[in-house]
Amino acid sequence: MKNIKLVVGGLLLIGSVSASFPLMAADTQTSHAIQFKKGTSSAIVNGSVTGRDGDDYTLVAREGQLMHVEMVSKFPHPYFNVITPSGKNIFADTSGEPFEAKLPESGRYIIRPYQMGAAKSEGKTSHFTLKVKITN
Repeated sequence: MKNIKLVVGGLLLIGSVSASFPLMAADTQTSHAIQFKKGTSSAIVNGSVTGRDGDDYTLVAREGQLMHVEMVSKFPHPYFNVITPSGKNIFADTSGEPFEAKLPESGRYIIRPYQMGAAKSEGKTSHFTLKVKITN
């Protein structure tokens, strides 16, 4: 019985930690709309994230469109999530890889840069460039 309680308790702990990890909500969050210049399907955005604080970058896209997001930065490297209009996290970058996928729904998507580890806990500032492209 004691082993069952330990297993259940461990699963509950893992579930609560993994459920909170992907969205990485910041202490202070500001939202910026990504604007594509007329006749283009891509945009470049420069930004930064400091410690636990950061900005959301939003754009409106349609279901079935292909979204590509790449983050370019220097050490310490920030990461980013892509969140659907309904709040589902469809990408959690923890390795510096770009995101590319057909979008599952129409509406306003969020690209949320964040930091982990010492950069986050020590309040370091990381600068980045987001390269965002939407195609049909």
